[in-house]
Amino acid sequence: MRARCINNIMNAASMTHTATLGDDSSGNITRINNAFDRIPSRLLSVETQLQSYYTQVENAKIELAKPFAFEAELAPISPRGWPN
Repeated sequence: MRARCINNIMNAASMTHTATLGDDSSGNITRINNAFDRIPSRLLSVETQLQSYYTQVENAKIELAKPFAFEAELAPISPRGWPN
């Protein structure tokens, strides 16, 4: 059995899903259905990852707002006040 790969099964949310297709049409339908069945868990995973990124961005903004703890120590040794 020669396998072919379909790379662009698209849905309304514009996510791309992959299913390896063979010569058996009923097997292909099962594979496509299995790919569709995995969509909710993939969506949850992506939403969780996105929320994590938002949290990381907020934490980075907080850290950037803090003064640099070693600025006074480094000022005398940095060349010509670099960076200004």
